[in-house]
Amino acid sequence: MTKPKDISPLQNPERVRRSLASVVESDVFGRSERLISFVTYIVEESLAGRADSIRGKTIAQDVYGRDPARTENAENLVRVDAGRLRRKLEEYYSGTGADDPLQIVIDPGGYAPRFVAKEKPAAPQDTSGAQPRKGLAALLAGTGALAFVVSGALLWNPQEDADVSALVTAGDNSTREVQRQALAAKSAAAVRAYNLCDQGRGFLFPIVEVGSQQTADGLFTRAIETDPELACGYAGRAHALATLARLSGPSAQGDPFRTQATAMADRAVALTPTDGWSQSAAAWSAYARSDFAEAKRLSALAVELSPRDGNVLDFRATITGVLGDFEETLAVTDPSLEREVGSFRFARRNIRAVALFHLGDYAAAIASLEGAIRNGDPVSAATLTFLTAGHYKSGNLDQAQAYAQELSETWPDARPDIGLARLYSTTELAEQVLVPLSAAGWRPPSDDL
Repeated sequence: MTKPKDISPLQNPERVRRSLASVVESDVFGRSERLISFVTYIVEESLAGRADSIRGKTIAQDVYGRDPARTENAENLVRVDAGRLRRKLEEYYSGTGADDPLQIVIDPGGYAPRFVAKEKPAAPQDTSGAQPRKGLAALLAGTGALAFVVSGALLWNPQEDADVSALVTAGDNSTREVQRQALAAKSAAAVRAYNLCDQGRGFLFPIVEVGSQQTADGLFTRAIETDPELACGYAGRAHALATLARLSGPSAQGDPFRTQATAMADRAVALTPTDGWSQSAAAWSAYARSDFAEAKRLSALAVELSPRDGNVLDFRATITGVLGDFEETLAVTDPSLEREVGSFRFARRNIRAVALFHLGDYAAAIASLEGAIRNGDPVSAATLTFLTAGHYKSGNLDQAQAYAQELSETWPDARPDIGLARLYSTTELAEQVLVPLSAAGWRPPSDDL
């Protein structure tokens, strides 16, 4: 066995977030709201590249909503909670999480987490050229990438692109800072609820990961409990619940999610009808109910109201994509658009790749997806699904067959045939991907009997 080693969280953000979700959803943490917010905050700050800036003062302000001018007592509380958090993490990893492949460690005397990988490193990628992309399977296994869940996926592995990152400066978050200042004048609880909402947004993508949606729902629920008059918690819950409804398909299993999502969205709009995040919740809830015309109308309104909110833009792009309005999807995912950032992440690159595929620009779609792999971004079965279909449509049959084989070998339970059918608005759109996927050699697991 290889000894545990520290890894950079930026190598595989999704892997880190899955580890975080396992921790905060465990019985060890139960309803330890403050510790869950604490660990979520420091992990998300590390993923944002701000690990060196994590201090007791910043935690007191951002997590506990304390006045920056009077944080001495709050910093004492942070030190006490940091000790409690270390003990909770030790308890979790000595029991339930003993086999977790990635562990979150907080050393005494500091607050920035370390991420320790336990498993053997992935085999190096084969560059001999003997078989197209043969080294990809090892890469995928080594990254701990997400399985393409039975309910399927259209969006996956969101990560902010370098071209978007270059557009984001400290001043780009001025709107969010003004909002926090205004809430601070109301109460510390309002700031606390806002911060919980911000953390919850970080779990809304990838769309297909049920555990992430559940974690997000928990954070938004706590935001509502902290300040029932703040709309962001209701809007966030609406997004998470609507996603769970869509992943459940049209069956009765998804009905409670659809009903709750609509109720949460209605409450958010009632509280702040001119906020883009609230209108985005209404749009995404309409999508969950298959009211596509309303979803498209409301998502456009959401962008008008909050044109730089990254999540609002991504949900708009998703809606236009599943409806087949791919030109609009490209416009919304334009890399030149500036986006405000919080704890949440963007899915722009992957949404854009899907649109390019459907518009017939297979080379650009392939370049986007393979570029993500070369740069070490997390990948999933959905990545291989579109790479297989894209190469087949481009006439690269060897590459398409290699990807199809790796899709079957690496994710033997993957069901893109079910997933795409549930997420697209029409069967025809799903078939545009599934026909070349099947022609390249992929078969559903049941066909192997």
